[in-house]
Parts: sequence; structure tokens; C-alpha cells
Amino acid sequence: MKALTNLSQIATGEGRSFLSGERQREVRVYENHSILIRNGKIEDIVRDVPPGIEAIDCGGGIAVPGFVDPHTHVVFAGNRAQEFYMRSRGTSYLDILRSGNGIYRTIRDTAKADIRRILDETLARVWSAIRRGTTTMEMKTGYGLDRTGEEKILSAIEGIGRNAPINVVPTYLAHVVPQNEDEYSYVDRSLETVSANRGRISYADVFCDAGAFSPEASRRFLKACMEEGIPARMHANEIENIGCVKNTRGMHIASYDHMIHFDDDDLEIVKANRSSITLLPITVFSLNESYPDARRIIEYGIPVSIATDISPLNMNDDMIFAMHLAVRNNHMTAEEAVNAATINPAASLGLADRKGTIERGKDADAVVISAGSYDEIPYLYGLDLVSMTISGGRVVYRRAHYGTTDTSEP
Repeated sequence: MKALTNLSQIATGEGRSFLSGERQREVRVYENHSILIRNGKIEDIVRDVPPGIEAIDCGGGIAVPGFVDPHTHVVFAGNRAQEFYMRSRGTSYLDILRSGNGIYRTIRDTAKADIRRILDETLARVWSAIRRGTTTMEMKTGYGLDRTGEEKILSAIEGIGRNAPINVVPTYLAHVVPQNEDEYSYVDRSLETVSANRGRISYADVFCDAGAFSPEASRRFLKACMEEGIPARMHANEIENIGCVKNTRGMHIASYDHMIHFDDDDLEIVKANRSSITLLPITVFSLNESYPDARRIIEYGIPVSIATDISPLNMNDDMIFAMHLAVRNNHMTAEEAVNAATINPAASLGLADRKGTIERGKDADAVVISAGSYDEIPYLYGLDLVSMTISGGRVVYRRAHYGTTDTSEP
């Protein structure tokens, strides 16, 4: 047995399912307690540590649950730096995509790369996320476009799971329609790939939006995946509201992601479907779009998660920055942001029975942060806050301690 000691505060949501409405503001706080860990699980939260237990000194920091990032495109090769400058000069996301660049550029770069290069580049990004406190990460395909390419990305995701101390959730994403191909033909080809790789996929996702898949083709794809026993997620209403949510009436979608453009009918359908919404504020920041109002969603009683959406478009893996933007621009409270980065995304990924909170019996995933209280986390977003990341009871990252400069006279 071991213990995380010298913690000034432990702050966590509680439960094994979504926190929604008023409950999304519920954070339990322990002052000056320790976390007991046995065999990678949380044994207890105690004020006094029994003798004879290995103590891991947390330096007076605060502990929150390990961050759960439920929406990433982290697996790819190459970069799109020039696109960043094109957007800064006023070229739109859709114009870049329609010119054969954007997602199509990354598809070409990833197709040229062997799996070793994809794995090496992705592992560097994943370790960066671990250093920022992420202990669970959903990872999408979508840069393969054909069966060979998508299976290469699935193999890379599996390699990450073997080579990094992070819980990986693989998602098959129907991302964009190949140029000059009918979307229904491509949906059928994608479904063949899904069926052939059923045991390697935890979720199916589709990019339903202007420039990507239509609501009708998206429903066809997700419905067929659900009939195979694969739960569904959906990119929806990022660029425009073309009716993606409305066309899923009666379907249980684990999470509708992006949701920049929505109306009351959309929210009614999400709630009736007993679904959740994942907001991606860093992507909104990258695209310089308007932020959706999380208050409106939460007041509908819909659980809200946040994610980084790290991708070649949005090279940021920092869940703390996502929390900052969620508070500053999506109008969430600090408590709502903590739960949106931990328990709610864990629930949306079907992991809330063992991830997302610091509670007895759950996996010992935690982040130790150099702050006075959990509500300072979104405020201090620009600083090097994470002093320790614990995944499955193991310290997988510990910030280096730097000496002070001696200014005394010799």
C-alpha cells in the first residue's frame, strides 16, 4: 500500500454517472487528507496515514481526478502550420478544406508515413498531455480514409496503449468523404472496415457538418454501427447547423461534440435521447468562432464535458486551458469545469465506474496541482501547474524541482 500525502486539498466530483443540472456544480472537498492506494485502486481517503505505508509527498499541492480527454485527433503524421497562417489572413476553414487541404492534407501526410513515424510523433503529443494531467484519452481514426489507412491508425492507437501510461479509448471516425466519391458509397466502405475491426473499436463517430457528411448519411452510418453493438458519438453543428442533431431523434448518442450552433429543438432532442454534449473551447479559440453558451445547456439538464480536440488544426493538449476557456467564454463555474474535465467525460466514455473521481474503489488516477484551491485552476491556466500525474496508482510524471539562484555575496 502507498499514500499520496501532504495534500492541502482534495477536490472531486462523486458518483458513477453523469453530473447534470445543479449537480454538475457539486464538488466534494477534503482539507489536509491523504489518498491511500492499493494495487492501482483508491483504498480510502484519510486524515491520518497508518504507519508502515509508502508515502508519496505531494508538496502541499491539491489533488483532483486525472483529466479525461474525451475528444482527440491526436494520431497523425505531419503538421498544418501553413494553414494556421492562412486562417490568420482570413481564409476560412471550409475554403481550406474544399481546396483539398485541411483534413485532406493530413490524410495524405499520414498515408505517406509508416506506423513507426506515426507512433513516434503521436507519443510525443501524448506524453505532453500526461505532463498536463491527462490520464485517459479518447483517440479517433479518421486520417486513413480507406481500410488500410484506418487500420494503420488503429494499430498506432494500440501501440500508444502499450507504450504510454494512459488509458486509451479507440474511436472509429468517418471524418470526410473522399473527393469525387459519393458519401453513401463511402459510408458502405467505412462500415466494412468497422465490421472487420469490431474488436478494436470502442466507439463510432461521424463528422456531420457542412463540408463533411450529411445528416442522412451520418444517421445511416451510426445506426449501422449501433446495430453492430458499437456505441455512437457525433461531431455536430461545428461549422453550421445543418440538422445533424435533429436527424438523430430516438438514437442514444453518447456525446454530441462541438455544438457551436444549436437551437432549443436540438437541446430537446439531446435531452430526450439521454445524451450528453462535449464542448471543445480550444477549437473555438483556434478558429476564432463564437463560444456556445454552456449555461443554456446545463440549465436544460444536459451533462456537459469539455475536451481539447487536439489535432493538426488545434495543436493544444492542455485540459487546464480548456477549463479556463470554458469558464471565461462558455460561462461555466469552476465546479462545473472540474466535473466537465473528469467525471462527465468518463461517463460519456462508459468509464465512470472506475474513472473520473477520487473515490474508494476507483482507479487511482489523479493530478497534483500547485494551487491553493481547485477554483484557482482555471484562473492560473498559463502557469506550470501540474507537479505530479498519477495513473493507475503510479507516478508517471513528476515536475523537476529547480534550485533558486544564490544572490548572496561570496
